[in-house]
Amino acid sequence: MEKNIIEVLDKNNAGDDTRVSLQGEFNKFFNQAKEFEKEALSIIVSDISQTDIMEEAKELRKKVSTVRIETEKRRALLKAESLKKGRAIDGVANLIKGLIFPAEAHLKIQENFVKNLEKEKRGEIEAKRTAELLPYMESVENYDLAYMPEAQFQITLAGAKAEQERLVTEQKMLEEAIERKRAEAEAERVRMLAENAKLKAENEALKVEPIIKHPVFTQQVATVDSYSNKDRVIDYYNAFLIYSVNPIFEEADDNVKNLFKSAVAAFKNSLEKIIK
Repeated sequence: MEKNIIEVLDKNNAGDDTRVSLQGEFNKFFNQAKEFEKEALSIIVSDISQTDIMEEAKELRKKVSTVRIETEKRRALLKAESLKKGRAIDGVANLIKGLIFPAEAHLKIQENFVKNLEKEKRGEIEAKRTAELLPYMESVENYDLAYMPEAQFQITLAGAKAEQERLVTEQKMLEEAIERKRAEAEAERVRMLAENAKLKAENEALKVEPIIKHPVFTQQVATVDSYSNKDRVIDYYNAFLIYSVNPIFEEADDNVKNLFKSAVAAFKNSLEKIIK
């Protein structure tokens, strides 16, 4: 089924004015095209000798091309005019809207005066409540603070404070428990050091026991310089040994350390001389 101009205009929802205008512009070209279509399809060349028909085809093609070219020129001209008209329409509409928008916006502000005041008030309430809650929680996104009733907000605030205090208390108790364990461990470490020092001192005393019980020592102990009896020799030597391995000794003044170290070495040397 062949289409005509009216069908195309109907399909594109053209208005009455547009329909009349476009039919006037293109009817002539449409009718010429229909005529040339029939004539062109009737020309058929089947032999190289039919030069006259070939020439006829050439002349008709020129006429057909003219219709196509003129149609395209008319289309471009009308389209350009349509675009100009569209821009002009936009320009006039924008001019009017430019005048209307400020007035409309101003009137809307006046119309919503009470709503705007309420919105501003709610904004201030939300900011104030947010500032009150944030010290006690990481986020307030899940609360409608602007419209929350005051009594409910106070309950929420009190709950947040209580939860924060609970967390602080738990953290403090945890830190105290850790500190107690650390102190207990330190006390145990010190006790073990003291116990080890005591055992070391006792072991050192046992080392000197064979010397003290040696017959030569028992016979010549009185000859040790500065000491008059066996008990004093043993007591002093044990005292020197015990003090020198005591943790407190490490904190003593260097002069004191050197004094005791020298005394122990000298005394031990004297005992060794006795039993030679």
